[in-house]
Amino acid sequence: MAASWVTSPQRLVGPRTNLIDRIFLGARSSSCERLFYGVGTSLDGYIARHYNQRSELGKILDPLADKLLLVSGIVLLSLKNEPRLERLPMWLTATILSRDMLVLIGIAVIQQVCGRVSVRPVLIGKAATVLQMTCVLWALLKWSSYWLWIWAVAAAVCTGISGLIYVFDGVRQLSASPSSSTTADRAE
Repeated sequence: MAASWVTSPQRLVGPRTNLIDRIFLGARSSSCERLFYGVGTSLDGYIARHYNQRSELGKILDPLADKLLLVSGIVLLSLKNEPRLERLPMWLTATILSRDMLVLIGIAVIQQVCGRVSVRPVLIGKAATVLQMTCVLWALLKWSSYWLWIWAVAAAVCTGISGLIYVFDGVRQLSASPSSSTTADRAE
């Protein structure tokens, strides 16, 4: 039996994460597996909200599973896939990966210095995610290359702006920390 601290929605994250390799990393995935991923993504959120099974772990695992799927798709679609699939621009992939790494490093630094991190999603960050998903979907469906480029530019701009907002917020958190004051300030 599973540990009591594991909620029902968290039990859906593991199988969803395992499907990433089946969907993107060359293994054949059935339509049923893809459907499970899509339904699981919606179902875990519904269960958590409806049955009041929200948890701190779930707040981390659910977006992490979604982010892994999205980044896997972006990285793999930026590799040479022609003529089967349209290639995402490498600069888009670099922008997304750089922003995500910067955020992760910032979280680690703030946690170490302040002992607590407050990450507040911003609207432009959500727009960046939607545009990134649009790029992946556009490439997978083999729609117009011209529009794929437009979506990629929009995704890169929103990703970059959201990254700057997260950096400014991180600097603000570090500045507000008592451990960031100078020795002269502490002596007073």
